[in-house]
Amino acid sequence: MINGKGLHRPVYTLTEESSATAQARTTIIYTNWRRAKQLERITADAMRQSAKPQVWVIDNASDHRAHRYEGIAHRITRLRNADKCYARWMEAQYTTTPYICIMDDDLTFVDDLVIESCETYMDDTPNVQAIGYNGVRLLPGKTYWQSMHTPPTDTTRKCDIIKGRFMFVRAAERYSTPIRDEYNDTCDDICISAMLMTKEVPAFLKGRITNLIEGREALHASQDQRMKRDRAAAHYFG
Repeated sequence: MINGKGLHRPVYTLTEESSATAQARTTIIYTNWRRAKQLERITADAMRQSAKPQVWVIDNASDHRAHRYEGIAHRITRLRNADKCYARWMEAQYTTTPYICIMDDDLTFVDDLVIESCETYMDDTPNVQAIGYNGVRLLPGKTYWQSMHTPPTDTTRKCDIIKGRFMFVRAAERYSTPIRDEYNDTCDDICISAMLMTKEVPAFLKGRITNLIEGREALHASQDQRMKRDRAAAHYFG
């Protein structure tokens, strides 16, 4: 264990890399909030991908008991929810892979080729800076929730915001971690999307990521959070 330095004194646990993950081109960063059992399945599904990723976990679970995902994840950061979603972009600064995948702990892969497909697509479309499973096309005069929310369809769609539930970005952009403000603890995806030019919800992701149980932990269940996303979109894109 390595004691990290910083305001919230995170603790890092490192797992030995296999030869496959040492050659990884993607780092997946999961944030765990009271869904440790689901994370065991999710991290196992990630390691079954044909393109083996690095798997990093931000453990905001608060109980901090040992869970089986600890034998799978290559890096675990324990924070006690101090930085919420913002923490995953602090972690992203330490990745060394060409791509970073931000993924919520209530989603998992349907097949074993998703990461490989994302890497290939990004390799072949160098002008695209980020892709995702859900996006938002902001409409003039409309709020975030009144705008066009786009799941994967048979047509690749450009959007303004890639939702942070599944966000696949180029690490080569090396965006600096956004300055902490009143929005990006839970609206980090809106903040990061505003930094990027070309974002897409690609057709090839249709039906290849599935929802697990969200529970009452889901941020979108909070009316305050829904209002906050309206304000964040206006702040970053207004």
